[in-house]
Amino acid sequence: MLNSFFDSRDLLSEIIETRYGVAIGMGEPADEFQQFSVDELPYLAAVLEDLTSGFRSIPGLDKIVRRKNGLTNPTYPSAPAIAWVTLGYIEFMDIAFISGDATYVRQLIAHEMAHFLWHNVLATETQDEFLALSGWSQT
Repeated sequence: MLNSFFDSRDLLSEIIETRYGVAIGMGEPADEFQQFSVDELPYLAAVLEDLTSGFRSIPGLDKIVRRKNGLTNPTYPSAPAIAWVTLGYIEFMDIAFISGDATYVRQLIAHEMAHFLWHNVLATETQDEFLALSGWSQT
């Protein structure tokens, strides 16, 4: 039974959409995008599941898309993933899933999701406090 779950792209996509409120979809133009593989979807589900229950449905994150193998984003060709916060989706390139180990992939997914939390959840005061405390700056 468990193997059937992990071997079904449609079932995994449906669970992600139902449980976490984010669609696994296609980007535009459609000929530059593909479905996530059965091996890639569990990473997305695992990161969403690891979030506290209040963050499992991330405001503004409507869709996660996968660019076709071998293609890069024309605007950011070296990016393994891009959070398009104003457009409501995260775009993943194949390099995101083949350039590192499982920990890297999960951290990358969490990082991209954090962009939505930063822009859509955290108050400006909280952002300013974080920047001051961490020494981090937006570049």
